Amino acid sequence: GLNNLTSVGGLLKIGDNPNLINISSLSNLQFIGGNLVIIYNDNLETLTGLEGIQIVNGNFYLEDNDQLANVNGLNNLATVTGEFRISWNTFLSSLSGLENLQSVEGNFKISGASNLPNLTGLENLTEIGNDFEITSSGGLVTLTGIENITSIGNSIRIAYNNSLLSLTEIPNLQKISGDFEIYHHLSLISIEGFEAIDTISGNCYLRDNDALISLSGLDNLEYVGGTLTVATNENLATIGGLNSLVEVGTDITIENCDLITNLDGLENLTSVPNGDFNLLSNHGLQTISGLENLTYIDRDLEIQYNYELNDLSGLENLSELGGNLTIRNNGITTISSFNEIDTIYGSLSINNNLQLSTLNAFNNLIHVSNNMGLGSSPEMSQLQGFEKLNSVGNNLNISSTGLESFTGLDSLVFIGNNFTIWSNEIQNLQGLNQLDSIGNNISIHDHPNLVNFTGLENINSCDGFEIQNNSSLENFEGFNNLNDINNLIIMDNPALIDFQGLNELDFTQYIWIENNSHLYSLTGLENLNQIQGRIHIKNNNQLNSINAIANIDPNTINANNDFYNDLEIFNNPQLAICEVESICGVLSNPEASIEIYNNAPGCNSEYEIDCSFNSISGHVYFDLNQNGQRELHEEGIPNMTLNITPPNQTLITYSNGRFVHFCDEGVTYNINLSSHPDWQLTTDSSSYTILFEPGNPENSNNNFGLYPTFSQHTGDINLSSDQTRCNTDVNFYLRYQNTGTFLENGQVKLTYAPTSSFVSAVPEPDEVDNDNFQLIWNYDSLFPFQYRDILLTLSMPDENSTGESIHFYSEMFRDSIGMPVLMNDYLYSPIVLCSYDPNDKLVMPPGVHDENYTLHDEKLTYTIRFQNTGNAEAIDIRILDTLDTNLDLTTFRVLNSSFPVQTSLDGYHVEFFFNNIWLPDSTSNEPASHGFVTYEISPNEGLEDYTEIKNTAHIIFDFNPPIVTNTTRNTMVEMIPSSLEKLETFGVNIFPNPASQEIFITCENGKIDKVWLTNHLGQKILETRQTTIDVSHLPAGMYFLNVEVEGRLLVEKLIFE
Repeated sequence: GLNNLTSVGGLLKIGDNPNLINISSLSNLQFIGGNLVIIYNDNLETLTGLEGIQIVNGNFYLEDNDQLANVNGLNNLATVTGEFRISWNTFLSSLSGLENLQSVEGNFKISGASNLPNLTGLENLTEIGNDFEITSSGGLVTLTGIENITSIGNSIRIAYNNSLLSLTEIPNLQKISGDFEIYHHLSLISIEGFEAIDTISGNCYLRDNDALISLSGLDNLEYVGGTLTVATNENLATIGGLNSLVEVGTDITIENCDLITNLDGLENLTSVPNGDFNLLSNHGLQTISGLENLTYIDRDLEIQYNYELNDLSGLENLSELGGNLTIRNNGITTISSFNEIDTIYGSLSINNNLQLSTLNAFNNLIHVSNNMGLGSSPEMSQLQGFEKLNSVGNNLNISSTGLESFTGLDSLVFIGNNFTIWSNEIQNLQGLNQLDSIGNNISIHDHPNLVNFTGLENINSCDGFEIQNNSSLENFEGFNNLNDINNLIIMDNPALIDFQGLNELDFTQYIWIENNSHLYSLTGLENLNQIQGRIHIKNNNQLNSINAIANIDPNTINANNDFYNDLEIFNNPQLAICEVESICGVLSNPEASIEIYNNAPGCNSEYEIDCSFNSISGHVYFDLNQNGQRELHEEGIPNMTLNITPPNQTLITYSNGRFVHFCDEGVTYNINLSSHPDWQLTTDSSSYTILFEPGNPENSNNNFGLYPTFSQHTGDINLSSDQTRCNTDVNFYLRYQNTGTFLENGQVKLTYAPTSSFVSAVPEPDEVDNDNFQLIWNYDSLFPFQYRDILLTLSMPDENSTGESIHFYSEMFRDSIGMPVLMNDYLYSPIVLCSYDPNDKLVMPPGVHDENYTLHDEKLTYTIRFQNTGNAEAIDIRILDTLDTNLDLTTFRVLNSSFPVQTSLDGYHVEFFFNNIWLPDSTSNEPASHGFVTYEISPNEGLEDYTEIKNTAHIIFDFNPPIVTNTTRNTMVEMIPSSLEKLETFGVNIFPNPASQEIFITCENGKIDKVWLTNHLGQKILETRQTTIDVSHLPAGMYFLNVEVEGRLLVEKLIFE
């Protein structure tokens, strides 16, 4: 049959022939114009018959021929113009027959050779045009046979060859244009043979070689253009084979090599111009000598989890660092390097080095651009070396050290964000005397020896001010010039007596004073005149006077939040007198939210506090009948101005029209209503003159009646809600008000989001239209400036709407001769929030179909959520998470967390530690009992289709047993699979891609039945039979277009811009 065949113009495939034993009938074949594929021939024993082939003008594939022992028959093959691949030929034991092969212009790959001991037979091979790859060949002991290779066009990859002991000398190979990868070998003890290489243009990747003892073989390597990774080589004792290395283009990572004791061998390394330098989890590393000539790192330097590392000698000449410097979880006792650096352009973190006692470094450091953290070093008693540090661009955190003072930070002037210090041995803040600017919060807590704050005299303002759990703190000396802060939080300071030292403070947004067991008075806060927030005074056992806060304007005591009270004073057993002007002013406001109880008699409730003797009050009201007497339905007018002298002060009426002024006994006061052109006075006088005496009836009901000089129909409507959590019933608050001059009748209409549903309302709606998602309330006799409230309960959408805005449209109409006239409207568009099982793990994207198909190039974002469902506060929370080995650790980053979190990574084990957060339990404070952490990580490149990535977390509350979350799963694919046959044969074309306006679909050989579009979650967006689709209204992102032709389907990924 085939004896006379001399040439094949294109592909020659010999495959799927279970009875084929030989191919001798092809003995006259001289030419193949395309690929030569010999595959799946279970009984093929020889390639005899192919002796006439000298060139394969395409790819050569020899795969899955189980009885083939050698390649005799290819004796004259000299050139393959495409890829050369020999894989999974179970009994192949020799490459004898390839003696004339000289050139492979594409990839050269051998894999699955379980009986092949060496590469003898390839002695004449000199050129490979692309990758050289030897993988998963358990029979290989050596690579003998490739000694004459002079050129490899791209990468070398040698991996998963479990019996491989050594490589072979390739004396004429000087440059690798791509990557150099040797990994996952059980027996490889040497990589000698590559001594001629001086350049690797791509990455150099040496990891998981269990028996490798040195890097000899790379002795002449001078340059690596990409990443250099030496990791998890458990018997590697030295990196001395890298003696010639001068520069690495991106990252250097030396990780999990426990027998390495130093970095000798890197003496010629001078720079890392475009990447990071990482020394991670080398548990035997004692010193980093060998880096003496390293002067420049473009990005981060990370030295972490090297438990035997005792100092950082070797980095004395490093003069420029473009990113972060992280020194964490090492055994170091001394840091004396980094004296040539004047600026750290990222963050400086020196944390959890438990043996660190001496910090005599950074002598020329002037500026840290981002965060600076020094912590968890209990042996460190003093700071030396930071004498020139002038500014920290973001947060400064100093915690859990043995520091007795901050001497050493004497030049520090500026902190751009938060200044946090906790758990140190300091007695005061001497050393920070030059600090004059803090951009955000001051937080000082858990200092057993701190007596006062001397050293911070130059601070005059900050955002938040939190002083907590400082057991020896007596007063606030040191903050003598502080006059403006947003939040004043003073908690758990048992020795604190008063607030002396804050005498200049005149403004804060709220006051929180709690659990200060020896606090006697608030003396020191007399200058505080407004707060724009709430007051909370609780559990102060010795507190007997709050007179110091009398000067606060009561109109500014307002939580501005329905969840909180404006004023809270409770559980202060010695506090009997609360009749101070600021407190009485709040009590006189009927709209104020107040909680006062369990104090001493006289201040046990708001009704025990008698404020009538110390103020003048009245109302400005709408006098409907103009008779000069305030009567029922004559509402107060808000925001009207009056003048009172002394002290020549302007008062503004509350939302109910009331005004209050606190007075001194025996003083004559004059109250004048300011001129308001749109209103005319109806009462007898435009002013009142009162000689103030406590208890005088003239002190109250000093009213001013007004009637408008204009006529108008106006109204106001507003809608707000609790958090719109998915799958829950949520309260909404609707308020409407007549702001015009006429008595009004009409209706209020709410159109709610179609994805929500109506549950109930107080009062009940007069009309419920579920088809149009509308609720209607009729109203009548709404007097000018009268308002009414409606409390609604609506059921929120499910978790598929998470992150989406849902829209609620409210309207207020008046009746005009039987016709509704719109007076005002309001659109409320909250975002759907979601909560699943209290302790769970989420991944985004979740994947498509039951298999959770996810594209290879998509990043995975994990969120671990937790809730304290116990019966007491949880102090510390620890989350342990083992990452899937198919994830790329270099891409790991924390995106967000509910509280400050300490994150540590040990190989594929990550720990999130929420330290001292005192998370409330769900029974006492359900909204505050939740927390979370979110991080992002990418899959490894080059994963095979259908690789599964799984993840589970363990959550530990204090010392309780761990809670195990659900397991997430993503199945990684190049394209989302379809269960129907693809349509390449029908000539389906989709363009353009990416698209922004329209997409067009053509089909050359069939009829399109239907087309539908889904998002990355698998949700159907639209369905049509049209071949032109408008996508201009869709959000930018990734979509999948499904085209069905005669019962078969093509799925195409599209990008919309």
